[in-house]
Amino acid sequence: MEEGKSDGGSLTGCPASQIPSQPGTETQEPALKPLEITFCLSAYVATLQKFSLDGPTTGALLGALDLLVEAFTDLEKVSSNKIPFSYRCQMWGWIVLYLFFLIWRPLGYLTIPATSIAAFIFLGLHAAGEEIENPFGEAYYQ
Repeated sequence: MEEGKSDGGSLTGCPASQIPSQPGTETQEPALKPLEITFCLSAYVATLQKFSLDGPTTGALLGALDLLVEAFTDLEKVSSNKIPFSYRCQMWGWIVLYLFFLIWRPLGYLTIPATSIAAFIFLGLHAAGEEIENPFGEAYYQ
């Protein structure tokens, strides 16, 4: 496989493949994909710098890379904060109450099964939203 091509796993030919994995893992995959991408971009800028890339362009590339690392750091801070249990319970309760009173007039007694179905859908979306808040979690599908 050519250098710099993706083989579905880690990016080959970049110094990020040398990043150690988290302790206790048996794979050769780096611990953080965004960090791997940052290292690859840094190596790419260093390679461009060897081939007489002018100073202002190098500075702009390194500045953009710095902003990328800063954004990644901020996302790590946000993802490490868990949503409080009381907030999750309140959201669940308000969704169910809102759905119940929203469709009472047009449906009458059909509101009960309709609310159950709608609550299942909206609470599923709420759970998916909680998963999206931590895209780099520990689950196998992330």
